Amino acid sequence: MPRRENETLNTEVSPEIPKVSFREKEAAKYIGFSTSFLKHGRRTGPIEGRVPPPPFIAMGGGTIRYLRSDLDDWLSKFPKKLCNYLDDLQDQIGGDSEVFEDE
Repeated sequence: MPRRENETLNTEVSPEIPKVSFREKEAAKYIGFSTSFLKHGRRTGPIEGRVPPPPFIAMGGGTIRYLRSDLDDWLSKFPKKLCNYLDDLQDQIGGDSEVFEDE
C-alpha cells in the first residue's frame, strides 16, 4: 500500500532494529534533499561546482536503495552549518542502523 503524503518516515524495521537501507523518497527525506536531486545525481554523477550525489545501490528492475551508512558518510563531507541542520533533521527521523529492510 503506498504511503500518504502526511505519513511520517519509518526508519525502523521494528522498534529495536533501525533500517539500514532507504528507498528514494526515504533517502531524500533523511538527507534533506529532493527526490529530483537524487534522480539527477544517479543519471549525471558528480558535476563540478555542485553538490555531489550520495552513493546508491541499483538492485535491478529499477529498484534503487541508499544505505544509511553511505548517507551518513556523505553528509559528513559538508560544511558544519549544513551538517547541523541535517543532524537536526536526522534526529527527528531516527538514529543509526544495522540491518536491511525487505520490501
